[in-house]
Amino acid sequence: MTPRLTRRKFLKASANGAALAFVSLLGVVATNFPGRPLAWDAGTMRFTGNDEADSLLAATYREDF
Repeated sequence: MTPRLTRRKFLKASANGAALAFVSLLGVVATNFPGRPLAWDAGTMRFTGNDEADSLLAATYREDF
């Protein structure tokens, strides 16, 4: 018998997955700055004192046709 995935368990698993993806993406940004410490401000969702790292948080899209 397989255990049922209830809505509550699903939402908890989804939140854990989102947090894991977020931390992983911050790690990808950090690899662009080897040997340099990065300070993350969770309240503003920005790096403290590093505009170059902040610029990697937003995607730049090409113009429409």
